[in-house]
Amino acid sequence: MHYKTTIEVVTDADNAHDATDIAGEFLRGDMNAGADLRVKTVSVAKSRVVKAVLVTGAAAAVLGTALIGGKAYITVAKAQKTPVTAYAIQPPLRTNQADLQSEEFKQLWDKEQKSRVDSQVR
Repeated sequence: MHYKTTIEVVTDADNAHDATDIAGEFLRGDMNAGADLRVKTVSVAKSRVVKAVLVTGAAAAVLGTALIGGKAYITVAKAQKTPVTAYAIQPPLRTNQADLQSEEFKQLWDKEQKSRVDSQVR
């Protein structure tokens, strides 16, 4: 089985340049340079599985967020496309067949409808 070993050189320095110098001295063999080693070993198979799970999880999260956001956007877009085709306020219906056919009723109806809509617009 294959293993992946990561060696980290840890130094106590004031800035990055000093830390690089201390690590370089330690790697040349100066054991008193003031650096410590941290070693971590993981099997290559385990490392690949962890990476695959993380990448798959991140991709699923991005895709899920895009689908949910897209669905909400489509719902709003559909709602905005629907035109208003009727008045929201209608006068009460008190009609019979004779009233429906009279010209006076139609004029009265249109006048009443217009006055109610105009009063709501203001």
